Formats: sequence, structure tokens, C-alpha cells
Amino acid sequence: MTPNCFEDAGLTQTQSSVKGKMPLRWQMDVWSLDLRTLQKIKKIGKQQLANEKNRRSVSVGVWGISVSPLTILIMDVQLVLTAYNCKLHTSCKLPVIRTISMARLESNFFPACFFYLLLSAFIYPSILKAGKIFADDFESGELAGKWNQVNIRTPAHGGYETNPEHVFSGRRSLRLTAVANDGQSSVAQVQCWFMPGYDRLYYRWYAKFAPEFDEGNHMHWTMIGGSRTDDKYSGFGKAGIMPNGTDFFTTMLDPWRNWKKYPPPGALCFASSWPEMKPGRDSVHYSNHLLPEVPFVPERGRWYCYEVMVGLNDPGQKNGEQAFWIDGKKLLHVKNLRWRDSDVLRLNFFWFAVYIHQAQQDNTCWYDDLVISTVYLGPKAEAENSGGN
Repeated sequence: MTPNCFEDAGLTQTQSSVKGKMPLRWQMDVWSLDLRTLQKIKKIGKQQLANEKNRRSVSVGVWGISVSPLTILIMDVQLVLTAYNCKLHTSCKLPVIRTISMARLESNFFPACFFYLLLSAFIYPSILKAGKIFADDFESGELAGKWNQVNIRTPAHGGYETNPEHVFSGRRSLRLTAVANDGQSSVAQVQCWFMPGYDRLYYRWYAKFAPEFDEGNHMHWTMIGGSRTDDKYSGFGKAGIMPNGTDFFTTMLDPWRNWKKYPPPGALCFASSWPEMKPGRDSVHYSNHLLPEVPFVPERGRWYCYEVMVGLNDPGQKNGEQAFWIDGKKLLHVKNLRWRDSDVLRLNFFWFAVYIHQAQQDNTCWYDDLVISTVYLGPKAEAENSGGN
């Protein structure tokens, strides 16, 4: 059985074409190479090298990863960079930068070290910056200048927040309030499009639920989804409808009370609609809930860093995925999803909302430092968190 540390690191066996000298080579997907996993691999390698001092390299684990002192040097550089950037990740369209060779470099060790240092110093930062497709730290003072639709009907429904108690960083955050409506639905929302779209996106933000927040049973909170590239509205007005693979797909990160099984604001879960979703008891295809094995209920009145990834499948195949992180810790990763049957569907719209189905009271959430990107972002560095609560 594969050791967990290697499985977590995303190791895959690939054929190498480098000068024909390495018929087999191991590579690591950088997106899943977090500090803890890299430290495990480095520790195992160092221990084996210490035990076998007469050897230039050792084979670590059942995968046979070759580790030498120079490999460990590369790992040390990676640890520094991973700590700096939280987690490194590049899109699948950049395979040279996306992977780091960890074995059988032999005489190519020194050139590889130099090349990796060059990438680390100059290319990774630009990739992370270039990966951003939308960002709002809510400091501009103009929601309409950033968001395509702003559904905040009155000051009671939200707007910019300047009370430092409810601002994570800087001088402003976004406040959205679903006001009490005698048990009927209530919503405050901001929305944007990025047409024609993307095949993999991450969005990271900071949020805090009000201390008295209680939606009752269920609500909608954040959504990312896909409309047709020739019709940006094809993904809207689809509640209760199962996608057919060519019209739309959606996935929300929502807090869910599950009929008061969980305390408010509820356990975080994906509420997703895709072609293989299951119908409810009434045969209506409402969003399916996907929860971690250990449910996570955010503490009200506290800021958390949230991040969601959605990766689309190759049309017709079951290789799509989605995941979410809280404060940099991955809580759920759902794989083998068939989001679409045609590349006419791509990820191309996003919204924040406090949408309460049965609004018995005012419910408020604050948002800050949103970034939507093609690369993993992770929590902001501590040095940047001036004003964080």
C-alpha cells in the first residue's frame, strides 16, 4: 500500500523523455505539496541517508523515490517557498513548472538545482500574480465598479463596513444582511461573470458570521458555476432542475443546519448540481449536499480563511473535482465528478450571498479579501493581516 505521505503529495508515475536517459521518472504535483507532506518526505530521506552513510542516494518508500543530499537541498528551497506562498500550484497548461522531478537526475543535479532556484526566484511569483482573474479587498468604495450585479436594496441589506471590529484587513469589508421577512425568503448578493470561462479555478476569501447568526435550517452563501459560453444566463433560474451536461452546473459552499442537527450557522458543505446528482424524496433535483467525514461548524463572531477549488472534467469523463480549505487545512476533496459533457460549459460566474429561505430574523455576514485565481492561494501571510480579528 502507498504510504499516506506520498499519496498526499500527489505522486504520479510518468514516462520521461529527457534525453532518453531516464526511462522512468517520478514527479510531484506542486499543488498538493504542502509543508507537512514535504517535511515527512525529507525526514524519511534524511534518516535513511544517515543510516546508510556509504550511499550517495537512498530509495524512499515503496515508490522508490531516490533521495540524495542535493535532493534534500531542493526540498529545503521548496519548504521556504511553500512557507512563503502557502502552497504552490500552477495550471495544467504549465507542465514544466507544475512538476518537480525528484528522482534519477544523477549528473543533472546541479543544473536542476540552479534551474529550480531560477524558477523559484522569478517565475513562481509572477505565476501566482498572473493567476488572479478577479479580486476585491473592498477598499475601492465602489461595488458597482467591480461587480456585474449588486443586489443590496437598502442600507439595511448591506454595503461597505468600516467598523474595525468587522473588517479583517484594511479599512473596509463587505457586509451582506438578509433582513427578517416574516419567514419568507430574503437575500443580499453581489455577482460577477468572467466569460467565456475557465476549466479550473480557486477562490479564497475571509468571512465572519454575526454572533447571533441563525438561518433556521438552510441558506445559500457562495456559488461558483458554469453557464454556456454562448449564453451567460443559462445557469440561472435552475433550482430543482438536474443539469444535462450542456446547459449548466453549480456548486455552493453553504452552512447547513440539517434540521437543527448542527448548531448555527451550520456545518459547511458543498451544495452541488451536476448531471449525476440524486433527486430528493419529492423527486425534485435540489442541490446535493456533500460534507466532510468530520463536519466543521464555523464559530460565529470569528474570522476564517475559506478557499474553494473546482476543476472541470474532460467532456464526458468522470475526472472533475472540487475541494475546500479552512484556514489552509483541506477538509473535503470530492473527485470523479462529471460536471459537463461539452466544453461549451466552463466556470464563468460567481456570487457572494446571504440568502435565507425562511427569514425570521436579520442575519449578517462580513466578507473581505476575495481573490479568484487559476492557482491555489492559501491564507494571507501573517504580516499582511493588519486589522485581522
